[in-house]
Amino acid sequence: MMPSLVARSWQILTEIDWKTAAISAVTGMAILGMRLVMREPIKAATNNARTIRLIWFLSPQKPFGGKWEVSWKVSSTRYRPNNVDTVQIRRLFSNVTFTTCTTLVDGSRQKCTFLGKLKNLTVTGRWYNPDGDDRGYDGVFQLRLHAGLGDGIGAWAGWTNDGRVETDDMSIRKVG
Repeated sequence: MMPSLVARSWQILTEIDWKTAAISAVTGMAILGMRLVMREPIKAATNNARTIRLIWFLSPQKPFGGKWEVSWKVSSTRYRPNNVDTVQIRRLFSNVTFTTCTTLVDGSRQKCTFLGKLKNLTVTGRWYNPDGDDRGYDGVFQLRLHAGLGDGIGAWAGWTNDGRVETDDMSIRKVG
């Protein structure tokens, strides 16, 4: 019985088109290699608020369409204690971004961009001044979406221009 098993195995090996098998293996490795090489630049590009705003439509995902209301509190001489901004949230894969434009106590406007990753029902990320001025405003935030995906609560923390760390509540709510 053993010689016939060996003979059959040898027969199968001699019937294989080794040239086609080699080409298939090389092609498979090339595709896998290209995928691995391209993954990091794509991940890096989609971790940018501007890129997400430009190509978010490639990955339209609910519930982030429409308008949202972002509310946040702060203890500051420049900002009102309770701030509410209406924003459009953009999502590309697991990346989420939105930009607030808050009216300050003196009547001027201050932009703030939020850029985060969505994992399960939690958005975790950073916020910063998109205009790049060096007032020192930047920090982190985390929002937990409720199961209905129409609202969420969380907190922000960040540096002030005099080197202190502030933190307070924030929330989001879908309004349209």
